[in-house]
Amino acid sequence: MSTQALRESMIANPLQHVPAWTVAAFDPTEGDLPRRSLDQKGLQHYLTALSEAGAPGVLLAASTGWGHARTFEEHQATLIAAGNLPLPNCIKQSLLRIEDPLKDNVSLLRKLQQLDYGIVWTRRGSQLLPKASDEEVADYMLPLVREATQMNLPVGIYSISTVDKAPLKVGAAKLLLQKLGDELARRVVAVKITEPNFENSTLTYLNDPVFVNKKIVQGWDEFYGRALREGTDEEGVQHCGATSGAAACMVYAYQVMYQAAQKNQWDKLAQIQQVVSKVFYSMQGVDKNLFPDLQIAKWMMGLGHPLTESRSSDDAQPVLDTLAKLARSSNPEHVQLIIDSLLIMQDHPNYQSPLKKELTSIIQ
Repeated sequence: MSTQALRESMIANPLQHVPAWTVAAFDPTEGDLPRRSLDQKGLQHYLTALSEAGAPGVLLAASTGWGHARTFEEHQATLIAAGNLPLPNCIKQSLLRIEDPLKDNVSLLRKLQQLDYGIVWTRRGSQLLPKASDEEVADYMLPLVREATQMNLPVGIYSISTVDKAPLKVGAAKLLLQKLGDELARRVVAVKITEPNFENSTLTYLNDPVFVNKKIVQGWDEFYGRALREGTDEEGVQHCGATSGAAACMVYAYQVMYQAAQKNQWDKLAQIQQVVSKVFYSMQGVDKNLFPDLQIAKWMMGLGHPLTESRSSDDAQPVLDTLAKLARSSNPEHVQLIIDSLLIMQDHPNYQSPLKKELTSIIQ
C-alpha cells in the first residue's frame, strides 16, 4: 500500500487502520557531553528491530525520545532520518512540537508529507497556562492542526500533563474539531491520552459520542489492559489503541499482551501488565505522578546516554533488582519477554547492552 493510500485508509476508518499499538521510540545517541547527537546508524538498527519484533507503529520525537529537549534543527533531523528508513508493516508517526514557530512547523510538515509518515501528532502545548480555557486551548492548537489536515495528513492530538502541565480536556478537543469544520475534522483520526488518572482522561473520551469514530490511544502504560477492555464495544469493535514509552524497552511483552487481548485472554494480559508495570515504575522517582526515567532503559539497551545527561549501572540497579524479584515471584516467561526486549540490539556488536551479563543471568 502506498503512503497516501495508507493515510486515506486511516482517515476513512481510524478504528480499523490506526495502529493497534505503537512504540514511542528511543533516540539512540552518540558523542560526549555537554551535548550528544543522534546516532543515525543506531536509529536504523533500533527501529528495524522494533518492526521485526512485531510493532505495528513507531512514534518518533516524543518525550520517550527526548524530542522536547532538542533544538528545532535537531528535532527535524530526527524526523527526517527516521522518515528515510524503510520499515515494512510498521507505520511511522511523528510528533510536532506546537511550541515551535508555525512557519517552521509548516516547513517541516511539507517535508514529512513527502516521507512515509502515516500520522502527525501534536500536543496541547506547554506555553499555555494550566488553567487556560477550552476556547484558548482550541484556538492555540488550531493553526498547526489546520495546516496539517489541509495537507491531507492524518492527525492525532495528544494529552500529556507531565509535559504540558495540564491535560487536553474533552471540551477543548471538541471545540478544536468544531473550529476545523467537518471535512478537516475527519482527518483528526486519534486522541492520545498520557494521564495518571484513567477515569478523568481516557474514559471521558471513550464516553463522548463526538469521538466514537476516533481511535482513543492509551499512553499511560499502567492502564493499557483496562483501556482495551473498556474500548471494546458490544460488536467487538476496538476503539482503543496504545502508544507506549515502556514498549520502547519491553516490545516483546507488548506484542504478547496485544495477542492476549485479541483472544480475550484478559487474565493473561493482566499478569503480563503487572510485570511490565513493576519494571516501568522501577525507573520512577518518589513522585508517582511523574513519568518514569525511561532513559535508564535506553542506556541498558546499548542505545547511549540522554542528550545532555548520563546514566550508569547505579541508575539501572533498581531495574535489575525488580527483574530478579519478579523472576522468583511471577511467571518467568513474562520476565523473559522484558529481558529479551532489553537485549534487542544484541545482534549489533556496536550496540551491546552494558549490562548483558547481568540481564542474561537473571533467569537460569
